[in-house]
Amino acid sequence: MPRKPDPEKTVKILLAGSSHTRLFYPFVKNSLKGAAHVSKLPYDAGRTDEILQSIAEWPLEGQDIIHFYAGHRDLILNEEEQPYIKPGPFEKNLRKITGILLAGTSAIIVFSDIPPVSERLLTIDADWNKRILRYNRIIEKVAGDAHIPVHSFRKFILAYEGVEDEYVDDLHFTRRVYREFGEELAAFLIKLPSPAKP
Repeated sequence: MPRKPDPEKTVKILLAGSSHTRLFYPFVKNSLKGAAHVSKLPYDAGRTDEILQSIAEWPLEGQDIIHFYAGHRDLILNEEEQPYIKPGPFEKNLRKITGILLAGTSAIIVFSDIPPVSERLLTIDADWNKRILRYNRIIEKVAGDAHIPVHSFRKFILAYEGVEDEYVDDLHFTRRVYREFGEELAAFLIKLPSPAKP
């Protein structure tokens, strides 16, 4: 009879992010079944200004790894054809979020950057992927300053053969993409050194 995993030794991973996180979460969880307890926020985290309003409620205690994804909702254009959260305020918000996470938990923090949108969406907003690159540079800068690893969602998508056929709405991806990304992310996360339990 197989032995049940020891809950005291099982790595606890929290995924916090937007709709992409919700869609790859089940595949991360399934990939790490028996090796880690994977949970996610019960809601999409939203823009960074919204995250700053809700982060006090996040279940940070007892986590070993927290994977954080944000930024795309910030850079989407509003009715005035401006990003909802411009690059300067985005960086400021991201630094605040990073500080709260580092002060609120001993867990390892991991960021993912933002994947590109479909070429078809560029007919609506020609600069969409250019903004993604700019916001990704901010993510890399903030993460680097805080010594936080970044698992690149963008590089995964750019390396995906026939990616244009793998968008379901020019922004989100097929189940196959989320499964493969979730499996890759799971492998990355489980190799991280787990903080020592007190």
